[in-house]
Amino acid sequence: MRKILFFIQFLSLQLLTVVFYGQDYLALPDSNATWIIKSEAMSTGFFEYGLRPYENDTIILNQEYSKIYLFDLSDEIDEYVGAYRSQIDGKVFYIPTGTVDTTEYLWYDFSKEVGDTVWNIALNEFDIFLGTYNLVVDSTKNLLAGPYNLKCLFLHAIMPEPPGYNGNPIVWVEKIGSLNGGILNMYECGLNFINLHCMDINDTMFYHAPNQGCFFNDPVSLSYQYGNCEIPVWIDEARPKNFKLKIHPNPIIDRFKISTPPNSELSICIYNEVGIITYTAHIHTKPNESEYEPDCELTPGFYILTIQFENKFYSTKILKR
Repeated sequence: MRKILFFIQFLSLQLLTVVFYGQDYLALPDSNATWIIKSEAMSTGFFEYGLRPYENDTIILNQEYSKIYLFDLSDEIDEYVGAYRSQIDGKVFYIPTGTVDTTEYLWYDFSKEVGDTVWNIALNEFDIFLGTYNLVVDSTKNLLAGPYNLKCLFLHAIMPEPPGYNGNPIVWVEKIGSLNGGILNMYECGLNFINLHCMDINDTMFYHAPNQGCFFNDPVSLSYQYGNCEIPVWIDEARPKNFKLKIHPNPIIDRFKISTPPNSELSICIYNEVGIITYTAHIHTKPNESEYEPDCELTPGFYILTIQFENKFYSTKILKR
């Protein structure tokens, strides 16, 4: 009888231990990380969000938060866009910019399981805080990425839905954030579809591969390797000597020019910082022309210029002062 009572007491202690400690989840990084997201509406429009190494921590509401910054490769853009903190119980909390107070919002909750409703989750459109909405977990799976076994949640929004939502899954991945928007909790699809292109922590990269489109058809996969994320194919980066396109000047004071080989055909498109097209043109330069000056008046600000040339797309950020 004593043995039975001892066993029951032991089992109760083990159950209490499990309940008390719960499940530990892999937290989102707190420094030295980069997320590069791609806007499908902008063809080759890329945006880089990151955490400054060793300099991004701040105390808000007596809690330590990591600050998120929007970076520009030309060092013209370096903007604080929000802060977050992770807990070992799978919850992530967020404080947006532009609020009158320092209200903390629930941003992610990786502890949820199939059928659970996640109440009052903060959602973003790029770095803009849209408000809080309710999500339901449709399914979960584990994604293997190198040494990591990452919990992945597929969710959908319920009424009242966020603006422009069309039923596409919102996909959260432990340690990474979201396949929809990297560190930012986005949900867009269709013309405003945003997805994670690459994420790195120190010298480890995660790629969302392959690009599944709006609805992240199963199986969603992640590739894992050593290195750092880079925004692909930027015109104003160092190029081989025979590279044929050049944008100058950048930043733009008045107008800018595109240097091209004579007798070239190219299509250009300029988007403002929220993805709205401000200028398009299809150009065929003359045999004696080596540069083209777009006939557009840009107001001061940050833009994405994309060029289709010789069946390839190129993209660069430009700044009008």
